[in-house]
Amino acid sequence: MLLVMLAASLWGQDSLTTISDVVHDGSGAGVTGTCTYTAATGRFLGAALDQIVGEPVVVPITAGIFFAKLVPTDTALPVGQYYQVVCAGNRGWKLTGYWLVPTSGSPLRLKDIWASTAPSPGILIPPPQISALGLTSGTYCFAVVNGVVQPALVACSAGGGTTTFDLAPGLFDSAPGLFDAH
Repeated sequence: MLLVMLAASLWGQDSLTTISDVVHDGSGAGVTGTCTYTAATGRFLGAALDQIVGEPVVVPITAGIFFAKLVPTDTALPVGQYYQVVCAGNRGWKLTGYWLVPTSGSPLRLKDIWASTAPSPGILIPPPQISALGLTSGTYCFAVVNGVVQPALVACSAGGGTTTFDLAPGLFDSAPGLFDAH
């Protein structure tokens, strides 16, 4: 087991955040059901620049026990990532929402990651993401792809205005609608 963990850390695999909770109904009994989550944008890059795809993942809830490990979304690229989730119980209850998963070395509860509305993407890029992209001081452009702001890995022209650039191959899809960030 130690060898597997060491190998994963050497390959730069994304760290995972543990979510551990107990889910009860109104009578205090533990519920049985599932939570199915998927990357809301279909795919994103984890902090180690691993490709995270939108394949649905089903997490069982058995006698109220919920346990999952997820790639954090706070350090994901493009910025503003989250998971869409549907939780449903064997007795007919259903709850939909969004998970915003922070990087954490300690287990979190569902209330720590749950949001009832989808977050609005912003243009703030956290410092770890800037470092991961190798960006230095200067002016950069951002692309809006499917409503998500993504950093382009090319410097903008100083003239301003709207320009189309090719983004880094394999990192993001090329898309029109780039704008200058100042």
